[in-house]
Amino acid sequence: MRFTIVVFMFLLVAGLSWSQGAPTFSQEGNATTGLRAAGVSVAHPSLPIGSRVMVRNAATGAEVEATIAGRILASTERIVDLSPAAAQAIGLSAGGPVHLYIPDRTAPAIAAAPPRPVEPEPIPEPRPEPRREPKPEPVAAQQPINITIHANIINPAPEAKPEPKQVQPIRQPEPAWMCNLATPRPNVSVVPAMPNPRSGRIHTLQVGSYTLSTSANALLQEVRRAGFTASIERWQNLHRIVVTGIPSCQVAAAVHCLGSIGIREVWVRD
Repeated sequence: MRFTIVVFMFLLVAGLSWSQGAPTFSQEGNATTGLRAAGVSVAHPSLPIGSRVMVRNAATGAEVEATIAGRILASTERIVDLSPAAAQAIGLSAGGPVHLYIPDRTAPAIAAAPPRPVEPEPIPEPRPEPRREPKPEPVAAQQPINITIHANIINPAPEAKPEPKQVQPIRQPEPAWMCNLATPRPNVSVVPAMPNPRSGRIHTLQVGSYTLSTSANALLQEVRRAGFTASIERWQNLHRIVVTGIPSCQVAAAVHCLGSIGIREVWVRD
């Protein structure tokens, strides 16, 4: 019976304080985390449903504003029951000591600072007008004076251009081995082929190859008597008779003349 009277008086005082518009509400005690409600909400024995209250973690100072969403029985073991979101916001996942309070929302607002006086805009000083220089009077343009000069110009006679001199082509002297090319061309085999007469290259003509030096010397003397510059070239055990310094444009004539002395095969070398 005594316990019921104490609870009734607590609820009456709390409700009376709320109804009379007390500036603050403050309560300290333990909190549990068994409220099954969405959002940041709490359950309290006497605070009006839907009102807002501040819940502070007494150990860390973390606090959150929560909504009264339910009722719990008044007890000395707890003063409020927290929803999971409210408990997580202040770091009390397993419950603990809290400070429950309603801040004074009726405190007079801080007086606004008086408006700054409007400073008058500075009046710009009048600028002196620029001095205007008198425009110079236009000067009449002078008329050009046309002077006609008559002169008798004698056109000189055109100079006679000298006739271009005809340059006689320089005739190269015929080589000493040149024979009568009007005779029928002998049947001479050219190896590997007759060169291009316009290539401008100098060739060596090989006209014979012997193992015996006596045979090579006999052919050498005969080629020299025909006017060719010939020599013997040794290669392994062979004696080669070669004619040197023949331009590509004279190879055909040289082959013709070599054929006239009995040569039947000519090797053309670079």
